[in-house]
Amino acid sequence: YRAGFACVEPVLAGQAGILRPENVGPTFVQLRGIQSSNVSSQAPLEAVVKTDSVKQLKEELEAIVGASNVSSGESVIRQHGQDEGPHAGNSPDIVVFPSSTEEVSQICKICTHHNVPIIAYGTGTGLEGGISAVEGGVCVNVSKNMNKILEVHQEDFCAVVQPG
Repeated sequence: YRAGFACVEPVLAGQAGILRPENVGPTFVQLRGIQSSNVSSQAPLEAVVKTDSVKQLKEELEAIVGASNVSSGESVIRQHGQDEGPHAGNSPDIVVFPSSTEEVSQICKICTHHNVPIIAYGTGTGLEGGISAVEGGVCVNVSKNMNKILEVHQEDFCAVVQPG
């Protein structure tokens, strides 16, 4: 069973993804490593996506980078799941736009705690599908807010720059 778009994959406890008519009613749903037991197999897509665990993850990320730097909007997640290559990509569940190395570190700690995959995103111009969120997860876009030149060493033609 795969609903609507790539970030929703219900998994019945003990039955590894097999949804049967006799299993109607409350079930144990896993949203790419984030579990919630308050969703039924017949729930609308919005109810599955907005489980308490996903809300908690999004709130924790917003506490680090601010609400304006976290998105789960369809156009944003679709953009961050497809590079310039010919193959269809998979969208992440959430996109985060950190401003510093410290924020990236905190995001990684939260994702590790929740057992959520992390996908690094620069400009999306690759051809080999490296940004495709095969298992969903959190896409960390370092090009929007981490695009500064930190140091310039003219004597040896070197510079220290942020990844964006």
